[in-house]
Amino acid sequence: MQPHVATLRERWVCVVPHHGDPARIDDTRRPLYRHMIQQELVGGPSIIRWLDRPSGEHAVDALVQTHLGFDGDEVCQVERIPAGTFALLDYEGPEADLAAARDRLRAWAKAAGHAPSGPLLQVHLMDAIDGVTEQQLQLPL
Repeated sequence: MQPHVATLRERWVCVVPHHGDPARIDDTRRPLYRHMIQQELVGGPSIIRWLDRPSGEHAVDALVQTHLGFDGDEVCQVERIPAGTFALLDYEGPEADLAAARDRLRAWAKAAGHAPSGPLLQVHLMDAIDGVTEQQLQLPL
């Protein structure tokens, strides 16, 4: 699918920083999601927030959408992703090609004259089945 621009609503997310190799984000993302399910606080899919820092530094965060009114706990802090205009790319394919898809969305936004206003979000829609995952890439503009 081709990148496009859309307005997204405000979202409240629980956040846990991931330290180390971004390729190991599931070591942080999956326990956070499991915690949120156990607490009955899941309000949407899990999200990876790419901070555009070199590998080895704090380069990504694990997020899970939650409900308004939850203030966080010993596992996570709550943040607000404001409503706004986003460049979007719906991705279906191998997880190994997600880095290229993120680069493609950033390049498309730049070529279209848009300036990113924050980190790229990778919304996890479906775990890989037969090597194919579904994600939506969201770049705030």
